[in-house]
Amino acid sequence: MTNLTNWDSLSNVTNISKSDTFVINDVDDSSAVPTKEITLSIVQKSIFNVEKADAATYTVESGETIVLSEYTTTDTQTITIATSELGSGRVIIIKDGDGNASSNNITVATEGDETIDGAATGSIAADSGSLNLFSDGTNWYSF
Repeated sequence: MTNLTNWDSLSNVTNISKSDTFVINDVDDSSAVPTKEITLSIVQKSIFNVEKADAATYTVESGETIVLSEYTTTDTQTITIATSELGSGRVIIIKDGDGNASSNNITVATEGDETIDGAATGSIAADSGSLNLFSDGTNWYSF
């Protein structure tokens, strides 16, 4: 627990972890008596939604950021990004979780006329490889 003597002290705190608790004592300068005491607990939540794709075909749905392919030990796989997922700044990461994409490639397709780096599809052909994509609102680009 970190005890702070006033609100301004909070801006000087560094290296906050998810288990830190802070007690802020807002002191009235004339009496040096705390007028308010607030306890803050930091809660860490994931900002990424991870979905497992374990079938020959899979469609990326709203809110999915990371798609973990768990099908390449079986056969090739096609992962389709729905047109509704286009949005400027939208990021999708597709990862070969089985580590067999060199034998059973993962094809990444779009539902409509959108392109991936100017092509109709993208591909993961390296074992444990990934395809990191972002959208400009019209098409998808790897990074």
